[in-house]
Amino acid sequence: MNILALDLAVQTGFAYGPAGGIPCSGTVLLKRPKDIPEIAPFNLVCWLRDFITTYAVPDLVITEAYLPPAAHKSADSIIIQFMCHGAVQAYCRCHDIRIESVPAPTIRRHFCGRAHADSRDATKNMVVGQAHMLGWLPKDSADDNRADAIAAWSFAESKYARAIPRELVLYGDGAA
Repeated sequence: MNILALDLAVQTGFAYGPAGGIPCSGTVLLKRPKDIPEIAPFNLVCWLRDFITTYAVPDLVITEAYLPPAAHKSADSIIIQFMCHGAVQAYCRCHDIRIESVPAPTIRRHFCGRAHADSRDATKNMVVGQAHMLGWLPKDSADDNRADAIAAWSFAESKYARAIPRELVLYGDGAA
């Protein structure tokens, strides 16, 4: 099963690969600061089209579920979130691609063993640290959008593809 995980935001993180493998990952900037909000979903659909044309049609696309409006810093970020989620839903449905949305705390609980750390920054660092430990995020990267997509990919690999873990990792230590 090929999985594409997306952490939808102005800087969207993605992770892609077959269940049981190691995902390739990165980020894509959907809009510059002075661009109108409506450009973000347009760029997202263009990126999806190009990505799928270059690689392959995924069997599953997974996204983090909507954040509550109070979690956003601006009205534009709320608008962008809803438009981008709608764009991905429409694209996947038009191309008969299965799509799932999962709450971020559920994904983090799977990936890190807990849903939250002491603060927002500590929670982001927890996910980045886990992605580093697994070797799925380069050590020189602190990109939390990319790490969130990797976490979502891992969740989908386990929950929907039912892939067997490659190694046992407990409390930050790998088991031999």
